[in-house]
Order: sequence, then structure tokens, then C-alpha cells
Amino acid sequence: VKIKNCTALRNGRQGLSLTGGRYVDIENCNFSYTGRNTDGSELLYSASPASGIDMELETGGSIPEELQRYASLGDINIRNCIIENNHYAIANGAYEGCLNIEDSYIGYNITNTPSGFFIIVKGEESITFKNCILESDTNYMKLVSKKTLFDSCTFKGIRYISNNNDVERFDIINSDI
Repeated sequence: VKIKNCTALRNGRQGLSLTGGRYVDIENCNFSYTGRNTDGSELLYSASPASGIDMELETGGSIPEELQRYASLGDINIRNCIIENNHYAIANGAYEGCLNIEDSYIGYNITNTPSGFFIIVKGEESITFKNCILESDTNYMKLVSKKTLFDSCTFKGIRYISNNNDVERFDIINSDI
């Protein structure tokens, strides 16, 4: 699946919902102001989680029982995208496979909790950020992954990166903090 050159601004629930698929490429897209007006106020009609990108594997009643074993979501590449001023930048439910975010800006995502950026990657897979600018006014970024790599990234206003307790690798290389 390829999603390229798309703009999703001021949507009520999600900028993009990924509910299934493997090897998804998202490139040159803008997912911003989900659940928000451009002045930062809440939209009159918005629904949680109001994420720039929401990744939740669709299972249960909407997929016939004989096909559920084939349902998967993973191995997603996000390149040259802007994800800003949403309630959550990237919210995630069940996810399998690597998540790679490259040459992207992720900033000023607003939420009622301190985790304006929240990703859960299950299993042995990893999250990789390369050449990204990550900006926050909450000083906080939350990731749940066994393996996370930041390569050549710039952090602005982020002083604390939280991860889960069973971290195997957490590396920041060639980056400005």
C-alpha cells in the first residue's frame, strides 16, 4: 500500500487510520490539526483519539472469522511527512513489524496526558527515527517498544523519553538533543 502526497487537516477523529496491511509506505503527507482548529482550539465535532495517524488492527466482528488469522498490521514506513498539532501524533493499538519514520517533522501534538507522542510496537520489532525533527512543549515523549533507534534526529523541547520496562535497546546516535 502506498499513500503519497496527501493532506489531512482538521479532521475530527483521525488524519489517517490504518486498520490492516503490511509494507505500507506513507510519503510526502501532512496529518495535522486532527481534532483541532488551526488556532489550537478544539473542533466542535471531534472524537478520541484524534491522532495524526492511528494504527489499530481491525479484528473481531468486522472481519469474517475464517479470515481473522490473516489480519495483520505492520512494517510501515513514514517518509517526509508532517505530523503536528493533533491530540496524539501517532496512536497505536496492536501492531506487528517494524515502524520506520524518516525525514519527518513531528511536533506540538496536544493531549490531556503528557504523552503527546505515543507508539506501542509489540513483539521483537523496532521503531526507527532517521533525520527527524521531534518537537514538544510538554518536554515528554512516550514510546513502548523493545528496540528504538534515533539516528540523526533533532529534539526540541523534549527532555524526557519514556519507554516500557522490558527495553532491550534504546539508542540515540548522531542526534542533536
